[in-house]
Amino acid sequence: MPASAEQSEIPVSQKRSALDRVVSSKLFHKSPQLQRLLTYVVDETLAGRSDHLKEYSIGTEVFARPASYDPRLDSLVRVEAKRLRMLLDEYYSSEGESDPVRIEVPKGAYVPSFTASVTKEAKGYGLRLWGLVLASLALFASGLWFLVARRATSSSDRSLRTVAVLPFENLSGDHDNDYFCFGLMDEITTDLAKHGDLRVIARTTASRFNRKDDIASISKRLNADAIVEGSVSRWGSKVRITAQLINSADSVHLWAETYERNGSDPLIVQNEVARAVARAVSLKLAPTSREVAATQYSSDAEANKLYWKGGYFRVPRGRSHWREDLQKSAAFLEQATERDPQFALAFAALSDVYAQLAFEGNGGPVNADNAARVRRTALRALELDSNSAEALGSLAVVQAFYDWDWRSAEQNFQRALALAPQNARVQGWYALALIPQGRLQEALNRTKLARELDPLSFTLNNNLGVILYLAGDLERSEQCAKESLTVEPDFAPAYALYGMIHERRRQYVDAASDFRQGLVYSPGHSFMKGRLGHALALSGERAKAAELVAEMVDRRDPSNYSDVHIAYVYEGLGDSEAVFKHLERAFQRRDPDLPYISVDPIFEPLRENSRFVEVLHKIGLSGKPS
Repeated sequence: MPASAEQSEIPVSQKRSALDRVVSSKLFHKSPQLQRLLTYVVDETLAGRSDHLKEYSIGTEVFARPASYDPRLDSLVRVEAKRLRMLLDEYYSSEGESDPVRIEVPKGAYVPSFTASVTKEAKGYGLRLWGLVLASLALFASGLWFLVARRATSSSDRSLRTVAVLPFENLSGDHDNDYFCFGLMDEITTDLAKHGDLRVIARTTASRFNRKDDIASISKRLNADAIVEGSVSRWGSKVRITAQLINSADSVHLWAETYERNGSDPLIVQNEVARAVARAVSLKLAPTSREVAATQYSSDAEANKLYWKGGYFRVPRGRSHWREDLQKSAAFLEQATERDPQFALAFAALSDVYAQLAFEGNGGPVNADNAARVRRTALRALELDSNSAEALGSLAVVQAFYDWDWRSAEQNFQRALALAPQNARVQGWYALALIPQGRLQEALNRTKLARELDPLSFTLNNNLGVILYLAGDLERSEQCAKESLTVEPDFAPAYALYGMIHERRRQYVDAASDFRQGLVYSPGHSFMKGRLGHALALSGERAKAAELVAEMVDRRDPSNYSDVHIAYVYEGLGDSEAVFKHLERAFQRRDPDLPYISVDPIFEPLRENSRFVEVLHKIGLSGKPS
């Protein structure tokens, strides 16, 4: 039997190394759920939060159980903890037999313990001590000891779990090659995410950097352990691609390769090289990674080229022109699907672009034709490829925010995330669909995960602030708004969040000021105008509120303003008849903001009104947080 040492005598670094060895083992690789459970209980313990390790918190935070989760009725956590103990026993009797530190999860508890093992090799330690000292002195005298020690403690040798792929540098001076470079980054990102053992930073965040930026600075902002970067040179039909994997901690090159190809279809070359790079990187960082299926492109070279260009504009080059960029993307992808009606990948990408154009933006109602475009392209993509996570996500968006078919939407969100758990956009959409159902804790968990994958997304950060606001955690909500404005002082939604917080604190004059500032950066925004009118009414400026709502109602283009946002103003003015008139209009026009009245504090005075309850029932909601 191995001897044990007191847990306090074992350094935290050794405890973390013990965790890394277990979760990266072949045995645990087969059970991602148990990997998550063990990582969570160890992380919480090492962070000094072992008292937080209760059955309820594990169920909601590890296994995404809803806030209504009752451990007395659902034994999932107990069952998984039992499986974890059995798998740990099996691990330490096989792969981990010689591990210097062992992790145990005692029966009846979830706080792990750590014991240091005395191995057979350690028995001869005293006999070999002087030999090791002499060898060390010799190494030190020759100047090699420093290098050996550095290599032994370098993070190059520890488990690297988070990777970011930067845009490849275009060395050709040809603008068309920019599309190829971005596509290469995009596909390597996608392929790496398929391996499952790595956390891969979303392209929307990684694309903000380039290989000329300081690696340490990039890694710190993205919380990335490793960076993939490279360059592309083209001449005629030939292409040379260099790629390297760099350790963030010490800028050591862990791997590098050069690929030279000759082909008439650049996207086929891109696909081939991207898979080779992704495979090499995944083997370096996660040796147990499985081979993934190749991306299925079109047999039509021109269709591939159009898809490639559409992909480039799917990541907007700037917030002020994001809609124009997405429209360009849609135009290229539409042409790709016209050239090849069997091109599943292009239909899936097009459905995602249509969803962004239809359901994001000014805060007004969704045109029926736009919703139909999302549905049509998503269904076509799924007809061609039933495992298209992107298309499933787009279909779920329409089902949630236009059909108000919450059950079908949830099924498709979950199917999408089972296929692509690292899709930050789908995670974010799913969170937004959970909010009107009152499932705020689940929405919070999903948004946090999405933000980990896309850490520089102001939208996700703001969404997190909104959920915290709805949950009544105004201090943390305010911190989210502050973080956004520290980096982007003209980010209008952050001013809206500040305004909502000030309203919740009954600081109506400050709230009105915040909403006005938001309208400076996003003129005519429906949500912002409605909230401004509500704040004005409650601050005593009823005449100004009435004037503003009259302008909204008198609009020439009915798509400009949401009836829900008009109802905000009337609620502030105390005109309940006008409130219900516009909520009914919102229902008739399938306004995607209507479901949020179920949790919006603005409508708290009407929560028990039978007409309000009837509106919620018509869209499949109860208005009661779960």
